[in-house]
Formats: sequence, structure tokens, C-alpha cells
Amino acid sequence: MNKSFYTALLLSSLGVGILSADTLSITPGTEKTTVTPGEQITFTLNTDLPADSAAIKVTDQKGAPAYYNQESTIALKRSADGRTFTAATVLKNIFYRFGSPRQGSLRFVPSITRNGKTIEGAAVPNPWRFEKLPDLQAAGAIRSADGKFGGAAHFPGSQATMKGFKKFDPQCGTIEGWIYLPPLNPQSAVCAMFIQSGDTSPWSYQAIRVTPGRALQYLVYRSKGKPTVGAVSSKPIHKDGWVYFCATYDTKAGKMKFHVDGQLAGEKDFTDPAGGTSASIELGGRIHNQGGSYQIIESANILLDEIRISNTVRDGAQVPSAPFSADANTLTLYHFDDPSLFTDAVK
Repeated sequence: MNKSFYTALLLSSLGVGILSADTLSITPGTEKTTVTPGEQITFTLNTDLPADSAAIKVTDQKGAPAYYNQESTIALKRSADGRTFTAATVLKNIFYRFGSPRQGSLRFVPSITRNGKTIEGAAVPNPWRFEKLPDLQAAGAIRSADGKFGGAAHFPGSQATMKGFKKFDPQCGTIEGWIYLPPLNPQSAVCAMFIQSGDTSPWSYQAIRVTPGRALQYLVYRSKGKPTVGAVSSKPIHKDGWVYFCATYDTKAGKMKFHVDGQLAGEKDFTDPAGGTSASIELGGRIHNQGGSYQIIESANILLDEIRISNTVRDGAQVPSAPFSADANTLTLYHFDDPSLFTDAVK
């Protein structure tokens, strides 16, 4: 394996010994150019002298933790003689946080502990690029249904979501689509769309939610202590029918607006950029890190159709009379007409 995928730890000053140049190996290595979302990665750390424990920290290029979960530090299993440590992981949450990381965009930092003393080695960049994720992934029993135009996605209201990674404009944009809510009121607010923009601070979450009173709500959560801003429609969702929503934000104009069925539901001052230039998009619920374990929360019993995200402010007062078409300002467009996305069909 290429020496660039190894790192040496000089531990003699701590009485741990000097590790050879072939200290840390990562599999797959140079012979593998891409890593898929479900592919296992193996780390092997060899020491000259026995050590008590070993670990691998996963960081970004600047040394910050790559993401906020248990995989930020990977514990390695100790051999009987304490000279070899191994770990095998899918690193699935790398894809959750980053989408498809580029070659060298992550750093694996090895460390060992002996007699209560710990020292880190030099960081090893990931030697491969991560294979591009599908445009939209489904988790849970999401079904196809008749939509406003063509097909729609039916979310069951429990432990199911769709997720994609897309480009995003933090300065100016539109989030729009069609929603159908079954007659039963949600007992608490549920999430129809959840968009995380930016991998590091400042980041933002934008959400389209349904309140217990069956009203639509547009919220923006921002980092660095910025207040949450949002607008709530005073018009409850119809018991039987599709509703068009259109959320816009524009830092230059200093406004965010929310239209429901062509009517202005509310507007607020909005001058801070809404995160970064890429975003993860979650539909029908949101994925939440609870104590190092990812869970789907705020699951919505809804149907969604014609979801579009743009890098321009569109006219929310104009209710569409046909399916959306992609134009130069379209960043994301989901028609939900592809049957392969779904578990089965709702008749």
C-alpha cells in the first residue's frame, strides 16, 4: 500500500516507543478510487511497544470534528499483545453530514494511550473520493400516491424520510411545493421539509412544518446565537385538498416571505445569510442526533408533490397550474413520478 496512507507516531518522549512508518493503514487504499455509502472501511494501527488503547479522530481539513456524532472518534479494538489495533466502520454518517466528500477532504488522526499518556500522530487524508449519492434516498415505508400533478410521495407519519444533497444559495432563494394533509390533526408540530445548509458555523436550518392547528409554518434557525425567524399561516390546511406553499428569503432585500395558496401568510426581516452553498434536504420528517444516535423525529403523515428549491425569489402569489419545469435558477426539483423511490403504491 502506498506510504502516503500511513503515518508515524514518535512516542519515545513519553516512554511509549517509536512507531514505524507503517503505523496506520486504511483499507481500501490507493487501488480503490471511490467509497460507496455502505462500504466498510478498515483501520489498522501497529505499535512498536504495547499500548493500552488507540483511537482515530475524524476531522475536516482544518482539524475540526467532521460531524456531531459518535463517529467523530472511532475506537480501535486492542489485540492481546497490545501492539495491533483495528476498527471497521461504514462511516455512514459522513454521508449524512457531507453528502459526497471529496478526496482529501477528511483527515484521520490516530492516537494511542500508554500508562495514562496519550499522543496523536500526523493526520492521514482520505485517499479516495466518496461515490456520489443518489439524487434522493428513501428511508422507511414511503409509498407512491396520486399527486397534484402526476405522482406524489406519501409519508406514513412514523420513522420515514427522504433525503437528498443539493446546491444551495444562502443569500436568496425560494422553497416551494404542494402538500396534502390527511384529516387527522397532528398532536404536535411535524416537519414537511427540513433543509440544513452549511457544514460548519454559520449554518442554518430551514423548515416547513405543520402545526397542531393544521397551519403551515416557515422557520429559519441560525447558528451563532441568531434568533429564529419565521412566519405562520393563519389559514388551516384543507381537510381534503392540495395546498401550495412558497417560502422566499432575500438578504439583499432584507425580507423573508411565506405564501400559502397564493396568499401572503407572513413576512419578517431577514438580513443574515442562510448557511452555506450546499444543503441536505429531508422530507416528511427530520433526522436528529440524540446522544450519538440518529433518529427520525417530527414525522409527518402527509403527501408531498412538486418540491422545488431555487436561487431566486419567485412569485408566491401565483399558484402554479402545471408541474414545475427546471430553469436556470432551479437547484432542486422533485416530481415524485419515479416508482423506484417507493415501497409500494397507495390505491
